[in-house]
Amino acid sequence: MSRLFITVETQLEIPSIPNFVRTQTGESIPIRELTDAQIETIGKAWAEEFLKKAQRARDADRRPPSAGALEVVR
Repeated sequence: MSRLFITVETQLEIPSIPNFVRTQTGESIPIRELTDAQIETIGKAWAEEFLKKAQRARDADRRPPSAGALEVVR
């Protein structure tokens, strides 16, 4: 039996925008206190991490499970 594929168009919801960002010590900084340049830098760094996470997920899908992940049932 042959498989039939179709292409569809959809809209994706952009993740909600936070009202603040956290520092490395856990303090909150409201976004209104950031400059446009700082926000652009944060956005670029976030996009890079987003891409890395997606690539790790794709790589994990391609790897066979490790022997320790398999359960032997007798």
